[in-house]
Amino acid sequence: MNFLSSVIASLYVQTKSCRHDVAGTALGCVLAFFIVKPMVVHVFTWMKIHLAPALLRGGELPPGSLGFLLISETLHFISALRQGGPRRFLKERTAKHGSQTFKTSLFLNSTVIVQGAAGNRFLANAENKRDLLNSWPAFTLDLLGKNAPAAVHGSQHKRQRQVLSACLGPGALQKVMCKADRMIGRHIEASWADGAHLSIDDTVKMHVLRFACSLLIGAEDEALVRPIETQFRIWTAGVISMPLDVPGTRFYKSKRARDVLRRQMEEVIQQRRRQLHAEQPPINGKYNDLLSQMILARHEDGTTLTPEELRDVTLFLLFAGHETSATTLIFALKFLEQNPPCFDRLVQEHKAIASRKQHGETLNWVDLTNMKYTWALLQETMRLRPPTLGGMKEAQKDLIHDGYIIPKGWKIYYCPSSTQENDAYFKEARNFDPSRFEAHRLQKEGLPPFSFVPFGIGPHSCKGGDFARMTMSLYVHHLIMGKIKWTSLELYEQYHCFPVLQFTKGYQAIVTRDNLPSECMKRLD
Repeated sequence: MNFLSSVIASLYVQTKSCRHDVAGTALGCVLAFFIVKPMVVHVFTWMKIHLAPALLRGGELPPGSLGFLLISETLHFISALRQGGPRRFLKERTAKHGSQTFKTSLFLNSTVIVQGAAGNRFLANAENKRDLLNSWPAFTLDLLGKNAPAAVHGSQHKRQRQVLSACLGPGALQKVMCKADRMIGRHIEASWADGAHLSIDDTVKMHVLRFACSLLIGAEDEALVRPIETQFRIWTAGVISMPLDVPGTRFYKSKRARDVLRRQMEEVIQQRRRQLHAEQPPINGKYNDLLSQMILARHEDGTTLTPEELRDVTLFLLFAGHETSATTLIFALKFLEQNPPCFDRLVQEHKAIASRKQHGETLNWVDLTNMKYTWALLQETMRLRPPTLGGMKEAQKDLIHDGYIIPKGWKIYYCPSSTQENDAYFKEARNFDPSRFEAHRLQKEGLPPFSFVPFGIGPHSCKGGDFARMTMSLYVHHLIMGKIKWTSLELYEQYHCFPVLQFTKGYQAIVTRDNLPSECMKRLD
């Protein structure tokens, strides 16, 4: 009955925007066609694979079940996400099948789940050898762009990573630290007013997107930022929706928003190219946004990113940087509210950093690296509330792991919580304890390799870790030094992971401030 309810609810969401009953009925028929057709094709493909005896040489398939018509397991998985995350789904099947490695079917793909540090290491080594490839769903890659970092492999991916490493590393970010510091300070002053009743979820997400637009592409003009913001929300909603390309669905709207965003990015890139070409050499400090750095960056072979790559990479960075940074920051604020001693530790750390700054002096990268407890807090947040629910790879040949065969063409899913919320790797793993990431404890207790994977596994792991750290740490600094307190209307508010990790009611809170203006703004004025 729960499965039936889920299907009915899903179809209702897809069809509720239709204005007339006739249109709704027609759309329902189209949806059924788009659901049934790929399902039938996939069932026949699966039968062909499993009936081929050559695939079973050297081992047996992992235990488990692909589920009724290849959809029941997906419905179980989505149900777990709605109740807080994939952990329950994994735990139940691990106990049932007596193995951390088991087979299932996710989103019409025959899938093997691998867990634990050994599973993470296996994925990293296999991808390094090209025995498996990073594999997002085809419809997701269609929305992200065929040149996005998640979609490319081989030499193109290596070239992109080298450019991104240079443009998203500490050296490049130091160039935008002054701008970032002032921008966040102004946001805190404007949005976190004394006595304000706000949704921390909405407030943080809106700022992080505008922050990313400013630092990544230099977009600050309201006439440009607001249309990007509007289309961005429509676009990202479709990235994690059912791939039904018919009028009225999220996916259909997302594709159109993607086209608008692409045109906007192309215009921004063309304009920036003209500006950089007209100023040779470029005026120092005038165009320090990361887009300008990517345009000027050269691979070791002398090549640059193509216009299409620049467009898709920039949109992907906006997408990835917004979701992970905003989500982690929001949950870090909730943990701080629930744990006053942690808040007090942060006050001491940020007061010490602020005391060393002169009037009018902005924070720099050294100050950021001195926010050691802040980074420990953010790491602990990512450990307990991973902003990404895991990832999928695809076997490029028959592989053996944990004594089982993974057939060529099958998907492999890993989940960070299989190690990050596991007592075998982290003492009292379900407890919030930022000190476990402090240097003295890491030196004493160590951190098992591949047990903490907040930015992914293997060659396609995220290159934006330093950018995320800067974004979140500066935000925390300005909140602390602004002597801002927030009191949620529901201290232990529930959260879910479908379609993304978020609080069910948007983290509603009342703001109180001890002084106006903040100490940060006094320093920067």
